Amino acid sequence: LTGINLSVYEALKRTARQEAKASLDGACGADGGVKVAFPNLAISVATKILQEAEERKVRMIVTSCPFCKTNIRDAIYRNKRNL
Repeated sequence: LTGINLSVYEALKRTARQEAKASLDGACGADGGVKVAFPNLAISVATKILQEAEERKVRMIVTSCPFCKTNIRDAIYRNKRNL
């Protein structure tokens, strides 16, 4: 990796670590290029959101963010969940 690419990569890694701490009121794991650079991590974060939603008996997740919508939909599909 070149110097500028390395700094972008490190920034993405930091973002990914922050995303891993998400909850229902947090990020979905897809923003900041995380879904592209770390797709499994992004799905993992969205899966945690789904698990928390199920524990709270949430019937619907609402977001205006297209990244959240896509990532959560992907997690629902991958984990064969019904929300």
